[in-house]
Amino acid sequence: MVRAWSLRLPGAAAASELLPRVLKWDLAWLGFAVTFLMRPLGGVAFGYMADRMGRRPAVLLSMVGMMVATVGQGLLPSYRCCGETAGSFGLVMLLILRACQGLSAGGEIGSIVTYLSETAPEGYLLVACSACFVTGATAFMLSSGTVAFLVTVLGPEAMLDWGWRIPFLIVLVPGLISLWGRIGLPETEIFLEEQRMRSERREHQEAAELDTLGHQSTAGPIRQFKDCCRECLCPVILGFFASVAFAVASYSGIWATSYLKKQGMPQVHAVLAGCLMRSVAAVVSVCCALLSDLFLDSNPYWGVLAGSALVGLAGLPVFYALSSAAAFGSGSLSLSTAAFLCLSLGWGVTVGVASSTLHVFVTELFPTSWRSRGFGLSFNLALGYFGGTAGLMDNLLSEASPAYAPGLYWSLAGLVEAEPFELRNLSGRFECLNVWIYSNLSLLV
Repeated sequence: MVRAWSLRLPGAAAASELLPRVLKWDLAWLGFAVTFLMRPLGGVAFGYMADRMGRRPAVLLSMVGMMVATVGQGLLPSYRCCGETAGSFGLVMLLILRACQGLSAGGEIGSIVTYLSETAPEGYLLVACSACFVTGATAFMLSSGTVAFLVTVLGPEAMLDWGWRIPFLIVLVPGLISLWGRIGLPETEIFLEEQRMRSERREHQEAAELDTLGHQSTAGPIRQFKDCCRECLCPVILGFFASVAFAVASYSGIWATSYLKKQGMPQVHAVLAGCLMRSVAAVVSVCCALLSDLFLDSNPYWGVLAGSALVGLAGLPVFYALSSAAAFGSGSLSLSTAAFLCLSLGWGVTVGVASSTLHVFVTELFPTSWRSRGFGLSFNLALGYFGGTAGLMDNLLSEASPAYAPGLYWSLAGLVEAEPFELRNLSGRFECLNVWIYSNLSLLV
């Protein structure tokens, strides 16, 4: 929840106070994207820690990084209160802190999803892992409501002067509570078993090296690199494509609330539509996960495939309805209501289905020894380079073609995912692709 709160759009909107007034709309989304562009690096770094040292240390350290980076942003000087020089320093520090925030967020999602997947009760794997999305959706709603409440109570001027700092600073309270709860988490039995097996393999390898007078140790790193490519390269590619539709759909939904306000919808209605969308998505996500647990033996495949297909089919129609919000200025209540319902209900159901089984699907692509790194890299690549930039892309496309372009982008994200996604179901083709890539890498090495 702390991760989602920290990455919410009000953070980028508040951070835009540190930016010059020119091009504020695009630069606000660019600041939002900086965090996500660093997520894959965090997924690999903290994932390595989780796979080597344990899930628990990675979960704890990533939370500390999130708290420090988020609270630090609330203490920065801005152009408005401190002048040009201090404001420029604040802008540089903002980018640094948001980069650190992205590193920690990328590591936190991989570590916590891996932990949940390895400790979930039998028969409720998908429901347990859907908690990641549900808590994130709850944090998005709370952060939106908090910012809207502060704007109403403090007023625009006070909000620009100092009120924008409050959402950053209050994250310290839930962050400390979350950190206190995570300190008591035990290590997963699956990781402890993997650690024991790794220790035994190391002992056998050392014995073999002694028997062969060290020849085995010379080839060790090369063999490890080949094994890594053979086991994880294709799963990373597949996990990346499987996450694209969710990444675009989820964060384009955030952009859509700002788009509606820009088109003339009252802020209260736009925020309410965004909160309702997240509520619907959370309920649908849990329901789909529960149904998959009960009737599909916790098989995540069909949920992800249905989500990508739904994003592909609904993207263009939903945005076309939203673009009709241009009539808000003329007071068209029917069009306002239609756009409100399309975002809150239609897109909420779409995001909920797309998220319901995604985390488990990507996690199960990787062996235990690479699970956190593999998930952290593939999921964060999609979330960083498609989700984090979705707002910027949507904004640019809406200026190029106000009625269609963003919707086409949403639909293409879902349809593009569905093609390589079939490789997971067709195990023979998947294995052939794995062998082909491995063989070519072996020749290079």
